[in-house]
Amino acid sequence: MDLVSESSDRYRTSVVPTLPYVDVLIINELEASAITGISVPKHPRCEELMALTEALLALGVREKVILHCPDLGVCHDRATGFTAVPSLLLPEGYIAGATGAGDAFCAGALYALTHGYDDERLLRLGSLSAAASLSAADAVGGMLPLRELWELESRFGRKELL
Repeated sequence: MDLVSESSDRYRTSVVPTLPYVDVLIINELEASAITGISVPKHPRCEELMALTEALLALGVREKVILHCPDLGVCHDRATGFTAVPSLLLPEGYIAGATGAGDAFCAGALYALTHGYDDERLLRLGSLSAAASLSAADAVGGMLPLRELWELESRFGRKELL
């Protein structure tokens, strides 16, 4: 399941009852906060994101909760535990627009899920897909072939884990 960000109370009334039927939940930290009622700061740290993932698993997500935010991505798998990967260190002027970056992260994560990637590699590919998306003003113009996505990691490096 993926969601569209909004500011109503529909997350708690519409999404929470569906979570026991969801195998993998891929959302951002704001959506996770709205679902759980747990507030997080503008730049959440691993511990704060772990609290969100634990709450979402407790609400019934069956296998895996994946959260993405500008500084890092996290995955909490019932079987293998919690994994965090920081975002890329993008240079000044690289970001042309943020439209579609969350969707690009989700697309990268879904590709990784369907190809049997472990959680660390899944988060790495999700963040690489999001970073490529950020290079264009529209939602799809920055996307790259898979090989070129992996090259972004060595080109830019990653932030420190919060």
